[in-house]
Amino acid sequence: MPGLGGAKTIAEAITNAESAEDVDSALVAKLKGAIPVEKEVAALMAERKELSSQGNRDKHFNQGALLAFIGTAFAIEGPLNTYARAGKLFPGPHLYAGAGLVVLWAAAAA
Repeated sequence: MPGLGGAKTIAEAITNAESAEDVDSALVAKLKGAIPVEKEVAALMAERKELSSQGNRDKHFNQGALLAFIGTAFAIEGPLNTYARAGKLFPGPHLYAGAGLVVLWAAAAA
């Protein structure tokens, strides 16, 4: 995008450039070419504002926290249940996978 020369919008910069003593037609052409870009940026900013007002970040955080809590609870409950029923733990792939998931959830939450 070309420099706006102190103007706040492209339309204002075009007006300033056209009303100058010696009109720089190349600058005016560049500014007119930047109008679609300014409209696109304005539309994206409006969409961003709308999305941020929906509170998706908080919803996502709450869902992730709930998933981490439930997963950790089941990863602890599984070995406790096995120990209560059999009187011992059976170290193996299943036990290590559960412990690994809890470690990964903790690392992701950190």
